[in-house]
Amino acid sequence: MKIQYGQNKGKLYNEECDRFMICMVHKLGYGNWEELKAAFRMSPLFRFDWFVKSRTTQELARRCDTLIRLVEKENQEYDERERQARKEKKLAKNMTPSKRGGRQPIESPAQPKKPKQLSMDDYVISV
Repeated sequence: MKIQYGQNKGKLYNEECDRFMICMVHKLGYGNWEELKAAFRMSPLFRFDWFVKSRTTQELARRCDTLIRLVEKENQEYDERERQARKEKKLAKNMTPSKRGGRQPIESPAQPKKPKQLSMDDYVISV
């Protein structure tokens, strides 16, 4: 997933923070914002990240909702691409002519099969 963070060094959310937030929401469950805030405060990754540590539970909830919407949008786009690829593959398969079109002629038992004549190309010489 690609998110444009800009050049604000340490003053806004960053990729590491967003990844941690999504993983912790998955682990703790959606809606446990107090536990999420405590996880940020206890994590050694964010020991000196005062921006994240000073966020309220409402701000963390809004950011999680935004991230979840982005993930859902990306999943929908991926599913749509997969559906389109399957559709194109099916159309391509239907457009190719089959090896044997129509019905095969039925051989009558009165006609014996002729043996295949061999040519020089059919002989393999081992060296």
